[in-house]
Amino acid sequence: MAIREGLWNCSNCSTEGIKGRLKTCPECGDPRNPSKTPEEAPYLPNDAAEVTDPELLDLANAGPDWSCRYCSRTNRGDAERCQNCGHPSDTNDDFNEAKTYVDGVRVTGSQFGPYEARPEDPEEPAETVSDDIVEDQPLSFMEAHGTKLVAAAVAAVLVVVAIFVYSHFISTTSVKLEVANLEWNRQVEVEIYKTLNEEDWDIPSGGREVRSFQDVDHYVHVIDHYEDVPYTVSEQVQSGSHPETVECGTTTVDKGNGFFETETKYCTETVTDYRTDTHTEYRSEPVYRSDPVYRTKYEYQIERWVTDHWENASGDSGEFSDKLHWPEPHILTNNQRVGDGRTEKYIVTLTGNEDRSYTQEPGYDIWSKLNKGQTITGEVNQSGDLRSVDWP
Repeated sequence: MAIREGLWNCSNCSTEGIKGRLKTCPECGDPRNPSKTPEEAPYLPNDAAEVTDPELLDLANAGPDWSCRYCSRTNRGDAERCQNCGHPSDTNDDFNEAKTYVDGVRVTGSQFGPYEARPEDPEEPAETVSDDIVEDQPLSFMEAHGTKLVAAAVAAVLVVVAIFVYSHFISTTSVKLEVANLEWNRQVEVEIYKTLNEEDWDIPSGGREVRSFQDVDHYVHVIDHYEDVPYTVSEQVQSGSHPETVECGTTTVDKGNGFFETETKYCTETVTDYRTDTHTEYRSEPVYRSDPVYRTKYEYQIERWVTDHWENASGDSGEFSDKLHWPEPHILTNNQRVGDGRTEKYIVTLTGNEDRSYTQEPGYDIWSKLNKGQTITGEVNQSGDLRSVDWP
């Protein structure tokens, strides 16, 4: 059993949560007298802690409080005289009543409720397996420390990998680079007007039908047949039972002096054991097929401008007479013309330490500001790869 201290509320000044050990209100001095003022009766909070202090335990076990009929002073249950006026205690004084509750329901007399007499209630706590019963077996070093060793090894490998990646691919060093060559390439599209054979669901304006035929426009999924498909069904099947000790009630004694005594009652119940059995059942599911949907398609001839070829112009800084320009296409026939297509590419070749060469395409705005032999700065990683260039 556990002793716990209750609280009470003063009806004279409305102070709440007064400790059960106090016989008078600490605010107004009004004595606690539950027999005359029931609203001052102590109550037990749900979170009340167990009392272990010897002086409080002595006070809790002193018996129900009593109020002197001469001066109304509340006294300890084991006090023979009033601590205020000195009058001896007799049967005409007001004695608090000790009450017993089971699961929160008051029971009469000295009986502790229906759980007290259950023969299956254990007299002693359930036995636990002693550590002395199992002989100590020496563990190998790997059994005792294997998990920690594996975790440490994995962490070490990850650290090594991270260092390698950072030093070889992320960490960079500043280097001097020389512009070894400047190249450019420009292209202009040349189109030709020609007759094309095309296919479509409709003939466009200007097209001439060659033939029509049926072709697959799309597919639809339809049920072809049904198949019995197996699936697994699980069910719980009773496999036996076992006894189990469970909480079946709580006895609470209001000791009539601001303290309460609580005890949890235990019962033995028969608990059913189950196992999971499985079996196979079948359900019918549809199997689909894809059926084509046909539509009339046309082959036709039509005249269109299409790319015939690209005229090219290029050069580099090694050519004395090099001039940057667009190529001028030579129109050979009446059915040719200059198209709208244009492409351009500007290439810089850089050399660094150990005669390593790097090719970059920075765009015309940067390329046009560079000169062969010019020195610029770049960043390379430990593997020698060029990561960035500080263009002028």
